[in-house]
Amino acid sequence: MDYIGEDGDGKIWKQNMFNGSVSEIETYATALSSADVSKKYDSEEDGMPATGYQELTVNPAQYDDDSFRPEYHALAPTHWMNEPHAPLYFEGKYHLFYQHNPKGSYWRQIHWGHWVSDDMVHWNPVEEALRPEEGIDPAGCWSGDATIDADGYPRLFYTAGVTKGTDDQAVATAASTYPTDSDSTLTNWNKEGVVMQQPDDPGLRKNQFRDPHVWQENGKWYCLVGSGLKNDNGGTVLAFRSTDCINWSYEGRALQLDEPSDYPYLGDAWELPVLLPVGTDGSGVEKHVLCINPQGGDTEVFYWIGEWDAGTCSFTRDHSEPRLIDEGNSHFTGPSGFVDPHTGRSILFTIAQDYRREQLWHDSGWAHNTGMPMELSLRDDGQLGIAPIREMKSARSEKRLEMKDAQPGLVNDALKNLTAETVELKLEIESNGASEYGFYSHHSPDGEEKTLCYYDEETGEIKTDRTETSLDDTLMAAERDRSTLTTAGPVDIGNEPLRLHVYIDKSLIECYVNELKSVTTRAYPSRGDSTELRLYHDGEITVRSIEIWEMEDIQNGTPSDEQYRPGYHFSRESGWMNDPNGLVYQDGIYHLFYQAGETHRRWDHATSRDLVNWTEQGTKIPDTNSVQAYSGGAVVDKTDTAGFGSSSIVCMYTGHHDDTGVEDQRLAYSTDNGETFTKFSGNPVLDEETTDWRDPNPFWYEPTSNWRMVVARVEASGSTRPAGIEIYESDDLKQWTYLNTYESGGARWECPDLYRLPVENTGETRWVMTISVDADHVEHHIGHFNGSEFTVEDTVYADSGRDFYAAQTWANEPAMDSRLGLAWMSHWDYAPNTPEDGWKGVQSFPRRLTLRGTDNGIVPIQRPDEAIESERDSTLAELDTEPLSSTVDPLAGTDVRGETLELLTTIDPKDADSVTLKLRKGMAQETRVTYDVEMEELIVDRNDAGPFFGDTSKDRASHPLSTQSDGTVELRILVDRSSVTTFANGGEQTMTNRIYPDEQSVHASMTASGGTATIENLTAWDYSSRLVDGGVYRIENRLSGNVLEVKDGETGNGAAVQQRSWEDSDKQRWVVREVTSGVYRIENLDSGDVLDIEDASTNDGSNAMQWEWWGSSRSYERCLPH
Repeated sequence: MDYIGEDGDGKIWKQNMFNGSVSEIETYATALSSADVSKKYDSEEDGMPATGYQELTVNPAQYDDDSFRPEYHALAPTHWMNEPHAPLYFEGKYHLFYQHNPKGSYWRQIHWGHWVSDDMVHWNPVEEALRPEEGIDPAGCWSGDATIDADGYPRLFYTAGVTKGTDDQAVATAASTYPTDSDSTLTNWNKEGVVMQQPDDPGLRKNQFRDPHVWQENGKWYCLVGSGLKNDNGGTVLAFRSTDCINWSYEGRALQLDEPSDYPYLGDAWELPVLLPVGTDGSGVEKHVLCINPQGGDTEVFYWIGEWDAGTCSFTRDHSEPRLIDEGNSHFTGPSGFVDPHTGRSILFTIAQDYRREQLWHDSGWAHNTGMPMELSLRDDGQLGIAPIREMKSARSEKRLEMKDAQPGLVNDALKNLTAETVELKLEIESNGASEYGFYSHHSPDGEEKTLCYYDEETGEIKTDRTETSLDDTLMAAERDRSTLTTAGPVDIGNEPLRLHVYIDKSLIECYVNELKSVTTRAYPSRGDSTELRLYHDGEITVRSIEIWEMEDIQNGTPSDEQYRPGYHFSRESGWMNDPNGLVYQDGIYHLFYQAGETHRRWDHATSRDLVNWTEQGTKIPDTNSVQAYSGGAVVDKTDTAGFGSSSIVCMYTGHHDDTGVEDQRLAYSTDNGETFTKFSGNPVLDEETTDWRDPNPFWYEPTSNWRMVVARVEASGSTRPAGIEIYESDDLKQWTYLNTYESGGARWECPDLYRLPVENTGETRWVMTISVDADHVEHHIGHFNGSEFTVEDTVYADSGRDFYAAQTWANEPAMDSRLGLAWMSHWDYAPNTPEDGWKGVQSFPRRLTLRGTDNGIVPIQRPDEAIESERDSTLAELDTEPLSSTVDPLAGTDVRGETLELLTTIDPKDADSVTLKLRKGMAQETRVTYDVEMEELIVDRNDAGPFFGDTSKDRASHPLSTQSDGTVELRILVDRSSVTTFANGGEQTMTNRIYPDEQSVHASMTASGGTATIENLTAWDYSSRLVDGGVYRIENRLSGNVLEVKDGETGNGAAVQQRSWEDSDKQRWVVREVTSGVYRIENLDSGDVLDIEDASTNDGSNAMQWEWWGSSRSYERCLPH
């Protein structure tokens, strides 16, 4: 334990020197002896209840309003942490330990905190691994390392703060209890005492012996320990060797400087040495990087590239002058690293320093966090290559922006009001005359606060400027004292464009520059709205590309997964999606725009040529100037009525003003078939300074050869503008005249769509007004339209399920006898809370709408577009005239099972009371599709469809359904992982519902109750062969049974791809990324590179290899059924 006047110095009582809290104070007239104090302590301790670790943990919700605490970097659950260390991979799990004070937000009481992860991104905190103990390490369990010992089990090596005598530091070890408890979390460790002490080397400074770095090589274990030399001879690294991981011999100094006075910034001792292999040079010589953290000098991570000689335990530098990995001036410190046995990569971990006043640490309840784990490699030019680990992609939540070859003004417009508190930014800039260019982060809307990171071409330096970061001087005072508010560091990018890969996580900024250097710094602005990004440039530049992702909060330790990702319905790769917008067809391409951004809406874009394979095209109508881009429609202006150009795509959308809630109607257009859009300079084209007025949807009205538009007035505006669907007229899409309102009668209507359809077999036509109602369902209003007024004959539900909203149809689509459309598959009652992780939102499969005349009037008929039939793989079952009863299930002996399938059946209910089809069925899960014969009702019940549903009125959907003229019921059902869509009686009724079952719930059954029924016919098709964009696969040869892998797990360009037996390795896993319709790039999960053909050859027998993705067609694969 710590005590007053530690090491005999009683002059200063530092914060947190007391271990515990004060509940009572006793005073004595005389001083108590140590025995009296111990007795008193023991008596108090005996009366204290035992408290488990989980009871002592802090609820992370207490930090929800902390604008400085990072969310997707690992950090202690609470209180103080400094450097992470001892990375370890064991039994499929990554472990990382860290210096932790669980007692307060200050440096003392050092324990070994412990995280566990599947991917080095999502870290779960577990109980502390090591705690200070009297007699072993009373002054703390300081930094160290982990390895696998001679018995194949994990072992820790740490710096024991022994406090007593002159050698107050030693290396001790602790063994895992895994051999006896089989706990792969590695919660429990047994300390086994000191195994290394400062050697009897007369040149060494006493009490400078710490931070062991341990690894195994060729059947032996090696350990480097940081130390210092007497007489101002600088720091050194001491080497030890062992054959059993227990008994160690001192082998000498692995590195010391010949002229330490040349490098005063390297201090008088070196801490935290790390030695990692980084690859071979052009001559085939294996190179290592040696990192150190000076004490008494610049507190930064310096490194040398050189050669490690295991025989002599020495390191030879290739260059005398040490180099910096990071140019952020002391924010990037505390290195630790290992060779990941799972992938073969050299990974470096660091601390991202949090320089605030101690009082601010106390008030916030935490201090410091880890930096981004980085991969180290040797580049072809001999420089050290650095990059964030590729697993960081799994922390992406939503893609917020994507633009290419854009002018900076357009980019800055898109960046305005894009909240960038927790984002990943990839930015490539080409200078056209500018000498300084980069970006601002933590930028307030008026620029009063901002933090700058930029490249200076003239000096060849990456620079930061934080002089305007905060208006509150107290927030940046410690930064100014400990660091500087402006930094500059050399980085040679040659003739390459500037490529910045940036991670902004609340107060933390990490910027990778062309994978050569990083810049780590902190920003503590005072304003709550200092959360935006801007470009910075002092001359002409072109933004070759910019991509921004919102990042998820990883503190719950749960990675993104694809469990609910649909196979043949459109979903985004990442991020939020709701209403479809601006559906338009042109030149063979179906355009699907949609609402993106869960809290701030914009128009993102996807395209397809076949309605099955969709390619995301990024943001096309961004939100800017505190105006969100709400829903709307689009048309093709074939005759250039607007003057933007013949066959321009013109989108009408609602501008929603954040500050007032006012909604107006706006226009954007594209002259390059949707590649880029320009916002009309005369926006808004309709403006009444009113709220709840949205979703403009234009269409061409042939009788008068001009435009009409429907707009939803959700609530009445005064006595002259009732709630309902307003109708407008225009000759040029820019000037609009109000004509009439189709009144809602008190309902809240939105997302209108108006179009004409023929009525089958009658020679008549009707107009259909499709409206979304009360944030709950969609209705088709069937009637007449004379160009200014809509009159209704009948109103029917478009879909009776729970998850079909904001429906819209494609403009300019060739079919004349039907209308093609889709809808958002969710419900506002629960949409933000559904259990998808990293993405949310699915669109229904496009369906054809026709009108049919019946004895009961004109009814809409909906069927999936025939494009879906291309997804049918194998036939799972074909049945004819099979009896059904409560005990007879014809599906029991078939292959009808799976997460993605289609089932088409005709059932004769006969004397049964009901017939029930159960889908996605497991031990305790099922989705029931039931036809109730007596009630003539179709029911979809998802009460037992998974843990998300089961306790709301939205879990059961029903609708009247009569049998067909021959007494049968036809059901066509699409199952796609997290959805069940039912089309009944040829499309007279449809029901769309989301479900969230376990992956193991894949079975199906069909029974009848209360009597017998007959399956007249049934066919089921498997859809599982469809590749899921972003899905992970193994590629298996059907003849050999072997799988494709990257040879030897190499990660560089040109590495051979070969077949080998399955070893459950990431080098054998491949991620499918759709490039365009049905065309994919196949990306190795381990290396991140793609499957490629050597020398771009087209000949038989050409070899396969991997190469970094650069858009070549030789890296495209078209995947066809066998």
